Amino acid sequence: MRKIAIFDMDGTLADTDAANSAAYSVALARVGVRNMFGLVGRVTADVVRAAMGDGTSVVLDDIVKMKVEAYCGELWRACLGPASEAFRCVLVSRSMFDKVVLLSDGSERRVMETLNHFGWKNLFDEIV
Repeated sequence: MRKIAIFDMDGTLADTDAANSAAYSVALARVGVRNMFGLVGRVTADVVRAAMGDGTSVVLDDIVKMKVEAYCGELWRACLGPASEAFRCVLVSRSMFDKVVLLSDGSERRVMETLNHFGWKNLFDEIV
């Protein structure tokens, strides 16, 4: 029987919400929208779309692109997630596992930036 350790990244292995929200704030500041996220937690493209309403001339896709560019500079705000200790244990007993897999629905760029930030880039056998 094969043993595979599977980890999810965002919110589990790494808590990137603060970095993501800050990157959105940077992007929105570039188009003149400031202090938008003082009262909300997790910021997503849907939250930005709803907050901006229909009266804006700024295209959400442009804001998302600017957010992607700002994300790496805000990664200092990210911290280890609740599964990071389990991940450390898997790495210590790596010989017990046939494969260590990372699951994420984030873009490849964002995933790789986050992995690089935490020094995890080469620790997974597969990234899905």
